[in-house]
Amino acid sequence: QNNDLYEAQGPANGSLSGPYDRGMGPLGSAPTVGINSSGYTYVYWEGSSPQDDLWEAYWNGSKFAGPYDRGMGPLGSAPSVAVTGSGTAYVFWKGSSPADLFEAQGPADGSLSGPFNRGMGPLGSAPAAGVGYNGYTYVYWEGSSPQDDLWESFWDGSKFAGPYDRGMGPLGSQPALAIYS
Repeated sequence: QNNDLYEAQGPANGSLSGPYDRGMGPLGSAPTVGINSSGYTYVYWEGSSPQDDLWEAYWNGSKFAGPYDRGMGPLGSAPSVAVTGSGTAYVFWKGSSPADLFEAQGPADGSLSGPFNRGMGPLGSAPAAGVGYNGYTYVYWEGSSPQDDLWESFWDGSKFAGPYDRGMGPLGSQPALAIYS
């Protein structure tokens, strides 16, 4: 419609209310969402040209705050976020040049450090990210042709390990990821 951020809410296994137009537009990509242990929602997206930066809005306890230009651009894909229970955000995206895995990290309601080029490329799709109970991040993406399998990298406690070709291909689209911790 108007390229704003829209939200629906309700029980995960029931009817949702909405849609609610949260403004923040125009968005240049699909949004990605993370939630901390207090239930606060953090939303990131790629801005529209010429602001192809990482943008954010978040629930501050009474309303959605933002949009905030977090820099890091230009992004080469929609971002993916993993938020820890304590509110640390790990945001990943495919770079524009090179098409490597990039990351920004920091407080989910504040400025982020980065961008950090984690290598692993070239990525064939936007990444999907999750965080485990130990705070370690796991990232998956579709490889680039002819290796359009499922690829993985993860934080092993001291560095990013990978990339690892997990097979499963050809994928045909960006993977999705959910981690229960």
